[in-house]
Amino acid sequence: MLKLERRQDNYDQRIFFVTAMTHAAIEAMLNKLSFLMDCYQTIASLPTKCLDDTSVEHVVKRNEHVGLGHIHLEYIYARTLYQVRVSVLAGS
Repeated sequence: MLKLERRQDNYDQRIFFVTAMTHAAIEAMLNKLSFLMDCYQTIASLPTKCLDDTSVEHVVKRNEHVGLGHIHLEYIYARTLYQVRVSVLAGS
């Protein structure tokens, strides 16, 4: 996992890149993450605002995903290692 922090216009955001070898592995991770987030929200004594401020996305094609905005405080992008390598080599 790679964590970046972005500060723009006095607005802090955290960006996490989660990688795996295959799309199936990414789907398994995202399903588990979704399950854990749902479990966390069912516990009444825990704060859940942080989950409302989190965007989770499986990036399949680099040009077809929601970009960063001022909507969420945390973004979690999941991609295969191959996609990350190709993006780095392409400079995007």
